[in-house]
Amino acid sequence: MVGLVQTRKFALDTNLLLIETALACIPCLVTSDHHLLEIDKPTLIKVPGDLDLPAMQILYPKVY
Repeated sequence: MVGLVQTRKFALDTNLLLIETALACIPCLVTSDHHLLEIDKPTLIKVPGDLDLPAMQILYPKVY
């Protein structure tokens, strides 16, 4: 999953978060972090699948 986030400053922490989320089989990650929200959905399905990890969704929190 390394390489999903291109901004160098946040890449390591963000990629580790994505890997930990996938390894824990958590299907949704709710965040307001724009670096995560900019990852396109087909990539979130393909990259984990290539590593035999479950796909995930990244969602923005909504306040009601």
